[in-house]
Amino acid sequence: MYVGDRDDRSIHVLSLDGKPRRVITSQPGGWRIPKSLCCVGDRLYLTEEHEGHEYDDVEDDEEDDDEEEAAAIHLTGRRVFVLTPEGTTLQAYKTPGPEELVFEWRGMCHFDGKLVLCNSWEQNELIALQGL
Repeated sequence: MYVGDRDDRSIHVLSLDGKPRRVITSQPGGWRIPKSLCCVGDRLYLTEEHEGHEYDDVEDDEEDDDEEEAAAIHLTGRRVFVLTPEGTTLQAYKTPGPEELVFEWRGMCHFDGKLVLCNSWEQNELIALQGL
């Protein structure tokens, strides 16, 4: 069982009887705050919580690593990550949507071979990613 932890910015892996197995954390530039998780076969799909407000706090003279982190923060809420069960990121998809809108995937499920995502209440859209 996979459980996202907002405060710790991690995913806790538990046995079906609730015993802790391990904790998955992201690498720099990767996913930040887990929002929704969906396990399909041997892949874990993850959306993240939007936190774009932090993007404005980055100074122009900070190092490249900080600029990469700022770019990752700016994309939060707009990405779907494909992970192995162990937590290795295989791919990250930037989902469609206007850059100027606060965008956040509220939930997802696997249906008919597709990963179905529902976005924030402001846009009321569904998107289906095929080929799972």
